[in-house]
Amino acid sequence: MGMKSITWYIGRQVFAVVLLAAFVLCFMVWLFRSLDAVDMMINRGLPVMSFLHFASLQLPRFILFVSPMAMFGAAVFTYNKMIMDSELIVLRAAGLSPIALAKPVILVGALISAVCFYMSLYLVPLTYREYKELEFKYRHDLPKLVLQEGVFATPMEGITVYFRDVGKTGEMEDVFIHDNRNVQEPTTYIAESGQLIETEDGRWMVEMTKGGWQVFRHGVKIDCSPAALLHAPAKNCDIPRFESFSIDRANNININLKGDDEKRIGRNSREYYIGELLNPETGDDDKLRDVLRAELHSRLSQPLLPLSCALVGIAILLSGSFNRRGQLKLVLAAIVAAGYIIIASYAFRNYAPKMPILNIVMYLNALVPLGVAVLVLIFPRPLASASERPALPA
Repeated sequence: MGMKSITWYIGRQVFAVVLLAAFVLCFMVWLFRSLDAVDMMINRGLPVMSFLHFASLQLPRFILFVSPMAMFGAAVFTYNKMIMDSELIVLRAAGLSPIALAKPVILVGALISAVCFYMSLYLVPLTYREYKELEFKYRHDLPKLVLQEGVFATPMEGITVYFRDVGKTGEMEDVFIHDNRNVQEPTTYIAESGQLIETEDGRWMVEMTKGGWQVFRHGVKIDCSPAALLHAPAKNCDIPRFESFSIDRANNININLKGDDEKRIGRNSREYYIGELLNPETGDDDKLRDVLRAELHSRLSQPLLPLSCALVGIAILLSGSFNRRGQLKLVLAAIVAAGYIIIASYAFRNYAPKMPILNIVMYLNALVPLGVAVLVLIFPRPLASASERPALPA
């Protein structure tokens, strides 16, 4: 078997385990972080397709987050299994050096790091920006997420909306709206049906059909409801009874779920593209400039972690004596080393805005272990395999 075939054989196994591990880890993280979206779908009527689109926008960020763990786990699992199956022992006996055995991990790790660079520099800010826009829209701009049949809702301060059910054509049945914004003249609107309509300027209003209202003016109740008008003529009713009537045109009532003060202000640092991070427009805001600088260095250093963690794990495994009964101590040492690299990278990222020197340390955290692992693989210590050597006769 040639070197190319061996590299392909090992690399294929590592790559398959990487995909499986990344899928499992992404699913776990996605399931945990998508609880808000699930709540919107179940309790607030968010359509299934909108939920899937909304949730899928988080996947690039999750993949970037789990890729170092997935790559490390795949490399250590595959090589430890090959040691226990004596495959690596045979390959070492055939004259293959540790760096030659690590070549598949280097190739797969470089590929994963390249994908992570693409995600970190372009795909993550693109999808995260759309994710934040949709999150804001679903929380503030989508009336169906606020108004639900059989539930008293307060889409804006001073306005309470209730309707009994939704008709076959989508209209609201038995609509009740109470306006208490003017505490001197609280008004209650009642109608047999109503339709939620979005205006050209982005506001939402309810167009009501067959209804009326009750209002208290200076402590006197003025009943302009349909039930009261059946028994007595209305007094002081501007419109005694309406067949089709928009709340927006009655006493300047409108249900604006967006609200004047509910505008998305500012952006998260993850929403900035690489060009914006290289030339940030922060004005005199030193704090924002430090945050964006830390984000830039994190974007450039984090994609190196999959290759770094995987090579550190392989270097530790291949530097010890092979034992078919297992490499538990070496595996645990590899986990501790990779865990430190991953945890430290996020710690440096969080503290870098306050301590700019950590921007350089983020690169060292990824590159120094990578360089040490390569040196260990190129210049290994002599292989001792006492556990595999036959016992001498007494």
